[in-house]
Amino acid sequence: MTLATGARLGPYEILAPIAAGGMGEVYRARDGRLERDVAVKVLPERLATDEEARARFENEARAVAALSHPNILSIHDFGVEGGVAYSVTELLEGETLRRRLDRARLSIATAVELALPIAAALGAAHEKGIVHRDVKPENVFVTRDGRVKVLDFGVAKREAEAAGAPASTTADTASGYLVGTVGYMSPEQIRGEPVDPRSDLFSFGCVLYEMVTGSRAFRKATPADTLAAVLNEDPPAIDLRESGCPPDLARLIDRCLRKERDSRFQSARDLAYALENAGRSPRGAARRGRRRAIVSLAVLPFENGSAVPENDYLAEGITEDLINGLARDTKIRVIARSSIARFRSAESDPRAVGRDLDVAAVVTGRVTLRGTDLDVRVELVDAEDGSQLWGQRYRREVGALLLLEEEITAAVASRLRPRRKEPPVRASPRASSEAYDLYLRGRFQWNKRTEEGFEKALSFFEQAIALDPEFALAYAGTADAYVFLGGYGHLAPEIALPRAKEAAERALALADIADAHNSLASVLHRFAWDFPGAEAEFRRALQENPAHATAHHWYSLFLLTMGRFEESREEIERARALDPLSLVVWEDAGYWHYCRREYARAESEFRKVLEMDAGFLPARFDLAIVLSQRGAHAESVAEARQAAEAAARRPRPLATLAWALAAAGESAEARALLQRLETAPVSSRAPHFSLALVKTALGEKDAAFESLFRALERREDSLVSLRSNPRLDTLRGDARFEELLRRVGFPPVPVE
Repeated sequence: MTLATGARLGPYEILAPIAAGGMGEVYRARDGRLERDVAVKVLPERLATDEEARARFENEARAVAALSHPNILSIHDFGVEGGVAYSVTELLEGETLRRRLDRARLSIATAVELALPIAAALGAAHEKGIVHRDVKPENVFVTRDGRVKVLDFGVAKREAEAAGAPASTTADTASGYLVGTVGYMSPEQIRGEPVDPRSDLFSFGCVLYEMVTGSRAFRKATPADTLAAVLNEDPPAIDLRESGCPPDLARLIDRCLRKERDSRFQSARDLAYALENAGRSPRGAARRGRRRAIVSLAVLPFENGSAVPENDYLAEGITEDLINGLARDTKIRVIARSSIARFRSAESDPRAVGRDLDVAAVVTGRVTLRGTDLDVRVELVDAEDGSQLWGQRYRREVGALLLLEEEITAAVASRLRPRRKEPPVRASPRASSEAYDLYLRGRFQWNKRTEEGFEKALSFFEQAIALDPEFALAYAGTADAYVFLGGYGHLAPEIALPRAKEAAERALALADIADAHNSLASVLHRFAWDFPGAEAEFRRALQENPAHATAHHWYSLFLLTMGRFEESREEIERARALDPLSLVVWEDAGYWHYCRREYARAESEFRKVLEMDAGFLPARFDLAIVLSQRGAHAESVAEARQAAEAAARRPRPLATLAWALAAAGESAEARALLQRLETAPVSSRAPHFSLALVKTALGEKDAAFESLFRALERREDSLVSLRSNPRLDTLRGDARFEELLRRVGFPPVPVE
């Protein structure tokens, strides 16, 4: 019976339909008495007067009510209103196992992780004398926080009743509403013999086979042929190499699928015990002996298994620290964080990730925080065939997170070869657990790369330092926050520079780590204009961690501003190899061509970035600039105008639009924008360097130099592009330009 929004069944107000199937319609409803949302299930209208369907509906309610287990759907109520029978259960958010299987192939570790609670649920039902009789992926639900729930006890029978009741069948429940589902029923169900808990274990074996292989154990052209196959044929043998299935897990599945029930596991408890042990075996010995060396790796973003989004920072923090640790302690290529951001451990096929990122192996993981208890599951997967190389589960107090990250890094590194013999170096041996937690929150915000994110990050880093004044990583994070707030935020460079430099130097005084060297290098390059010192720090950062993608990237920009183009090109390509999907790295690869005055190639690179993400505004501004340089002024103005609107007409974007207008000869609008930018409140005023570019395009050379010297007084970071920026070409040769180069401290032009 279809229910309208706002209708009531007893004390429950119908809010919206959730799902509809052959045996029931499910709605989201509100229980006003307890102020909670619930799920209400009613018979479909065509079965409302069917006594057998009504009996099955009530049977399900009684069966579930007799059970109390975290992996079985909980029932709250049952009633009849206006002749409509309804049951009320907990409201689940997530998806069925069927939908999960249809979406992506499961890893072995995930299959075992999901199968264990199914076995536990069946064990709880069997102990109460209840046989489910319809175990299949459609009747298993995986919630958003990773909990597994077994559903639909509508055809369940108490064992005493089931022993004397013949079984009926359906073809994927498509015809009628008889008991069981073709392809998942046990041979004794098909033959109409009495069933017992071991019948459910056969069905469980069918489900686990499908989870491991991606294919159904028994599926023929017709339902009749499928039924015959269950009775007379064995399913295709599991290809251990292709599936990555450990031999003992394959043997477990085979035992579940024995035709004679006496040959199967005799209880769900025995099955669960064997399953847990089988899940710990990463590979067969012969397979391990033949495995090729791993030379490249991607660590996918760990899944937040908690139902609380605020815990995302924990998953991201573990991911980032594992990336950094493996990059530091192995000689393999480890993909940087920004390139793996669009993947998710729970949804991504490791083989597809391997193809996209050109890596040999993938690390996936899941972190769940319940109170102060931390549960972390990690898996190393071969990206060629999707097989599991290693997997482990860790249970710790949240206060031991830093030590746990080191333990996981060491464990994964020990499975990789070639590797360094010395043990991993602890990044910050004095960090307290509370301070480290705050640091992870700060990096989570900093990685958003927004002004608001930088401000929140700074607050978290400062709180971490207040708790632990000798925490080196927190000082490095503070330096990075000040660098970006001074370069792109509202903080004046003359304020940001000394604070950033002080924080970076303090980090290095506490620990000789790559992050601190890279932070100090950025400060020395962009604000202090200590170019020899900056290069020395970049080199030290890369010496400490040769796989530090950001250090390669920022060092490339440094070399570009020094006019050392070929060295810069090498570094940006190294960064791109380590961070192949990073939009900003690809953008700066195009910027390299732009500074070489290779405008056609630069345009091509910027368009590639926009193909990857049309909303990446820095590339759109760069495209507008290079289009103008190529004489496509109308298109340039259109791109710049669109990007400025998307950027909420902030000062720097408006300055780029004004420059494009001036270059296109639309001087009136360009001057109007320029005046607006110069007279705006200090907090909304564009940098003097940006104003100088607009004045240069307008042909106002004296005014342009006046703005450049004001930028010099404020130590604006854009001045490091004086030597390489094509938009300043009309000023070159003027004595004032040479004076600017001298005062910024550029070395002589290198000869390549």
